[in-house]
Amino acid sequence: MQLDAFKNYCLTKKGVIEEQPLGNDSYYYKVKGLIFAIVDAGECYRITLKCEPTKAVSLREQFGFVKPGYHINKEHWNTILMEEANTAYPFEEHINEAYQLVLQKLNKKQRAELGIEAA
Repeated sequence: MQLDAFKNYCLTKKGVIEEQPLGNDSYYYKVKGLIFAIVDAGECYRITLKCEPTKAVSLREQFGFVKPGYHINKEHWNTILMEEANTAYPFEEHINEAYQLVLQKLNKKQRAELGIEAA
């Protein structure tokens, strides 16, 4: 997935904002302050996505370019090395799941502000 396509897809989600707290090459995608995706667009292009722990391990076993989260909780995050990634990887599905994991953490008021019903 190309960087622009990734960024645009994340930003189509309700309530998502993009921030660059560490500099020009790192982009964080958040909902109500909770991160679900991080992109390092620098020398080593990689995407880090929140993931359910069991699925995180499964994706690492299935795809050699999926590694434990880079500089983040390795149980709940996967990092995709984009130079090695291929089109077989379910990028949109993984982004959707990462976004849903964050939505589940929001309280009733925050969900209402986004116009999202409680799960």
